[in-house]
Amino acid sequence: MTPAVSDSPRRSGLTAVLALFATFAVGAMTNCGMRHLDPSDPILNRDWLDRRTGQIAQQVPGVPLRITGPDGVFDTRDDQIVRWALGDVDLVVRAGPSPSPGGTLPPVGVAPTTTPARTGFGSEVDFTVYAVDGWRANPFDGSVAAPSLEGNPIVVLAFADFDGDGWVGPTVKDQNEEDTEIEESELAPVAMQVVTMSGGVAQGRLRILAAGPPQEPLTVVISALAYTGKTDPGTGEDDTGVLGGNVPTGPLVSTAVPFPPPTEVYDVVQGRRPEPPTAHRPLALEIRPEYPTFPLGVDWSIVYSIPTDGSRPSIDVTSVTSSTASRLGLVRPAALPSHETSTMRAVRPGLSGTQQLVAMEIVDTLHVPDDGADDTVSVRVAPLDVLGNVAALPTGADVAVSTTGPVRIVSPDLDGDPFYETLFVPDASGVELVLDDSGGVFDDPLEAALVIEGDIGASIIAIVLPDPDVDDSGSVDQADLLAVESARGMERGESGFDSALDVNGSGDVDDEDALLVEEAIGASLIAP
Repeated sequence: MTPAVSDSPRRSGLTAVLALFATFAVGAMTNCGMRHLDPSDPILNRDWLDRRTGQIAQQVPGVPLRITGPDGVFDTRDDQIVRWALGDVDLVVRAGPSPSPGGTLPPVGVAPTTTPARTGFGSEVDFTVYAVDGWRANPFDGSVAAPSLEGNPIVVLAFADFDGDGWVGPTVKDQNEEDTEIEESELAPVAMQVVTMSGGVAQGRLRILAAGPPQEPLTVVISALAYTGKTDPGTGEDDTGVLGGNVPTGPLVSTAVPFPPPTEVYDVVQGRRPEPPTAHRPLALEIRPEYPTFPLGVDWSIVYSIPTDGSRPSIDVTSVTSSTASRLGLVRPAALPSHETSTMRAVRPGLSGTQQLVAMEIVDTLHVPDDGADDTVSVRVAPLDVLGNVAALPTGADVAVSTTGPVRIVSPDLDGDPFYETLFVPDASGVELVLDDSGGVFDDPLEAALVIEGDIGASIIAIVLPDPDVDDSGSVDQADLLAVESARGMERGESGFDSALDVNGSGDVDDEDALLVEEAIGASLIAP
């Protein structure tokens, strides 16, 4: 049974005393049960210890304790889980204008809906991070001093609910088991910033790059995490410490987050020298979401997924609306089998032709099968803002669509020209466009383009038409298979990626590409 998840505060009094007694009693029979005792540092006081390592166990609020087995290494077969030992609340983040010092923390979800600026810097959302004592009667009565965080960097992250199911992260709690690829896209932060803790409080501003159309604003949750302790330039690989001694080496504390934070600081920080910061990727930070493999029998994606209804009081929730359209582009439902999670395949809230919320993939490269008349490709011409979000289009817009090379427009076809069409885009839902290759099976060049021109801007969409004869020798043989096998794992956007080897046009070279080539070995093809 999956453990319940909540980062609601623990209560004091007789109940808490009895619970604490029971915790120690049961813990004596397990590999945990010891606590770190330091009343001078409330955020770490009474946190669980991993008895195998003697170190403070890293936990997310409300998530059961996971400890190493006899091998002392995380994510191996002997890992153990202590379901009743839940993480307490150490950090709380709130969006919106900074509150006056002292007093009760603001409730969840009071931040106003924001609109991205046309400059492309994103939607600006102010925030405050508080250090709190998760063992007080009500941790949200106010912040506390946190010596282990004083002067330390706090990483603040925004995660988006792209499919509008009320959850951030992969989950079956939305009663849909077929949208995993979309929900995995939600694990990539849409904003990131680093601030410094002082007196138990840190303040700053996020620039959120994703948004939804006015009819369906994008819901965003804001989380925070931080490494406690002191920096030590004389530890770590090559005796240079983490980022040259600029990052603390103590245990990590966090609000609710949609995946387990890495247990090693080296897994968060690339290299050891700071890079020039950007609005959405400060310093050298890169968050790599990854769920534990062990212990078996626990669906960690369910454990870590975050509801957007305000029931997790350690995080905050806001909504972001796109700005006015700056161009017309292509979108298509991300639920299609062709969608795979990738940084090059942005997912954003959009509207179907019936004005229903749909998670849309923003298309910058489109795969059209080189199979003659067998398969067509349906997309929508839709308005996008300067950040590439589906946008408002108050008065509609006329647009001319044209194709080059081997791709034809199947519908609409009002002028009899298969390579040119004039359309009217009425609003944020856009208009459907159906495309197909114009030749026979495996006889078209690898690349083509679709051009969208209108009064509010133009877009050029790259089209790829790969086939199993990846080296264009005229037949499919072992050389084609070897070429695909050698490039396995390469993704579009990476240096060295070759569209010809991505036979199914998924955006990466994978098992399915190899299978398509293997099944076609021996076939003679028409060289384009």
